[in-house]
Parts: sequence; structure tokens; C-alpha cells
Amino acid sequence: MTARCRELSASLGIPNVAISIPWSQPPFPPKPLPGQAIEEVARAARSQLLFDAMQDHECDVLVMGHHADDQVETALMRLLRQSQSSQNGTTDSSVNLHHAITRPYRRWGMGFKSEPGSLGWAGLPGMDKWIDRIIATCKENDLDYVEDATNFNPALTPRNAVRAVLAGREAKALPEAELYDIQNVIGKARSMALDDHGRKAMPSARTAGVLRAWVGRLGEARVKLDDDVDRLLSQFSAPSPPSTILLRADLLQKSNLSKFHKHALVRRILRFVSPRAWGSVGAEAGGRTESLERISERIFHEVDIGMSSDSAKFGAGSDVLWKPVVIGNDEQIHPLRPGLVLPKPKVGWLAYRSRPRAAEKSTQLDVTPIIRDRLANPSSREGIELLWDCRFALTLKPWLLPDDAKATITGDVGGVSVTVEPVGEWMLPKVVLREAKRRNGEVPLGGYPKRHGKFMGSPWVDIRFVRELSAL
Repeated sequence: MTARCRELSASLGIPNVAISIPWSQPPFPPKPLPGQAIEEVARAARSQLLFDAMQDHECDVLVMGHHADDQVETALMRLLRQSQSSQNGTTDSSVNLHHAITRPYRRWGMGFKSEPGSLGWAGLPGMDKWIDRIIATCKENDLDYVEDATNFNPALTPRNAVRAVLAGREAKALPEAELYDIQNVIGKARSMALDDHGRKAMPSARTAGVLRAWVGRLGEARVKLDDDVDRLLSQFSAPSPPSTILLRADLLQKSNLSKFHKHALVRRILRFVSPRAWGSVGAEAGGRTESLERISERIFHEVDIGMSSDSAKFGAGSDVLWKPVVIGNDEQIHPLRPGLVLPKPKVGWLAYRSRPRAAEKSTQLDVTPIIRDRLANPSSREGIELLWDCRFALTLKPWLLPDDAKATITGDVGGVSVTVEPVGEWMLPKVVLREAKRRNGEVPLGGYPKRHGKFMGSPWVDIRFVRELSAL
């Protein structure tokens, strides 16, 4: 397949880049051994590799070849995982299935190990096209195409197994229990699809056709749910520091939202605030119903104003904390504490990034080498773009640093460092110059001061929050 891609690219005059996953080279894990689960590991490694390639080749858009049948397989795999994790073997078909539907375009990037980088776009132009229609079009127009043989090995990945059973192909290589689980889930999905559409309308339709129609309706429902969440955020939110979300508790309590809408709203907020990689399920509490339900149970119920903010705060995944606060008439945020008296205060729920645990990678990013390198080449006037904590993009222009800072950085190679590190409760970034030989030798070069969350402007550094609150 690699050779075919190279030949096609050459015939079209398009550059071709072939990259292999460097297993066991950080941040890439060791290659799974035969018999070990490979699909999730390979997907994360492939995404990291594509992310790195986009950075290396300065690409802003990644186009993928997924098609509509992939949506059906993804929905079935989600049902399969839910069924296998359920103690009684029943299937919960609630909110999570809406999130199994991939949008035809979305924000993409940030890597999977918080490596420096930036956001781009991912486009999936074939998401509304079925595979048989794509192949028929290729044949009709004499277009060359390749089918990956590994896609038809049911023993290789769970997706392959679902694909084989759904298509009615031989799946003798599958363990009997796995084959039964897949057949059972396909039967349940068909029943759900018929109940959703009306059994009288499609009483004897082929299962593949029933599921295709069902997934199409799920996609439409996903779009509507996204629009509803946009409206709810506009209605419930109040001004808050960068990288945080503040929701008015009184409006949440008065709302009469469905479980679908509550969970979708919580997922959107988690994804916005979390330091987990954009697009990863880890940024949305792993999609776990119990985590989403725990958050919903707290924020959609009346706040006990006799408690303090610190005693009432909690977390339920994605490195995001939630705590009740008081919103003053001046829109300033005040801690909730017993006996607090403010003129007509409003109570809100603030979602913000939690502090890293001891075992996590440090959020301190040393940018000394790249700054020194740019200062050593004064003719270069290209800004250095970095991603910090998967939340903020920094553009550094070292040649605009104050002269005394430039002299310090280039003069004392061993005892000087420039780092990006968090400041304050909201974990906002600041850039700091330190000299080992000086006591209290910390010099702020730009970023957010501890109070008020306002950017301390500096011509040499631009800092902006880059996570999206929209559905993309």
C-alpha cells in the first residue's frame, strides 16, 4: 500500500511522506505483543504521529478517509463496551451513543502527551458516504483504489470483528463468547433502531440497512444536541477567568433538562477546561456515565450556602474541579463561606483546571534552549509557537525581549533559565526568568499575574487560550 500511495502521489505531483510508528521511543509506547489489545494503543500512536507530522510540515488541516459505515461500527463498538462493562449484561443506550457519531469536521491536534504544538483542523469529507457507494464510484470512473487486507482479519481488532459479523462473513477465528457478544449487540442495536423508526416501516429490512438509517438519525440528533448545548451555555454562563467556566446555579436549578442535555453540557465544559489532549475521550471524563451523573447531580441541585467553597469543591474526571462561588454585583468571583454578606449575591458553579498530581508530568516548560537559539540567529524573525498544558498557545519573539534580559540569557549559560509555569488557582501561564546566582532572582517576562486573571502584556510574548467551547 505504501508503494501505491507513493506512485499515486508522484502521478499527481503531490509530496508523499511515509512515516512508521517509532514504538518504544517516547512518547510512543512499546508495540503490543501478539494477543494483546492493539486498537486503542495504535490509534493513540497514529494520532500522535500525524500530529507530529502536521507540526513538522506546517500543515493546518488533516483530511481523513473515514466513511459512513465507520459510524455504524463505532456505534456498535460503543454498545459492545457498555454491554461488557455492565454487571447484568444490559445495554445503556443513552447519551454516549450520540458521542459515538463523529462530526465531518472538527478542531484537531494537541498530541496525546502534552507535547508542544498547536491546534489544526480535521476534515472527514466521506462521513456521509457508504463504502459500497464509494467503491461503485471508483469502479464506474475507473479510479484506482486499494483495500487494506488487514481490515478483514476479524481476530486482529475488535472493529474488524464487528465488521466481519455485521457483514455475515466467516468469523471462525473469534472465540465463541466474543462472537456471541457481537451478535447479541447487533441484535439489540437492530431492535433499538426499529423501535426508534417504527417497526411497521421497516419490518423485514436487512440489518445493515436498518443500522445505517439509525446511525443517520443519531447524527441528526447529535447536531441538534450540539445546538442545544450552545444555547444552554449562552443562557447559563457568567464572565470568569480565562480557561474557566462559571455557571449560574439559580438558572441551573430552574432548568428542566433531560439527562441527555445535562451530560452533553457537562462533557462540553470538561473538554473546554481539561488539560487532557483535545479530541481524546480523557478530556470528557472518559465518557463514563457515572462521572457525568455525579457532576450533574451536584451542579443541577440547590447549593448549600452554609458550606465553604473549599469544602464543597469536587472533581469527577478530566483533571477538572468544580466549586460553588459567589458572583457579586460587580461580576467579581468571591469564595462561598458561612456568614458571607454581599448585596444580592448570586451563587455559581466554577469549573477550573485542577493542580497536577505528584505522578503527573510537570506543567513547567523550559524554553531556554529555543530562546537562546533564536537570539544566536538575529536574522530570524519568525515567532516560536508552543502549546502549554494543552490549553494555552504561546508565540515567543525573543528579539523583542528587553536588552538586559537578552544579555542575561545569552551571557550566563549554566545559571539562567526561562520557563513557562502555572500561577494562581486557575493555573494560568506566566513566563519567568531565573538566575541561580541571585537570591529571589525571579523576573516575570509576561503572562498572567496572580490576581484578576488579566494578561500582563509584553511585545515579545503573546498568550492565548486555545480550547474551543463550540461543538467543533
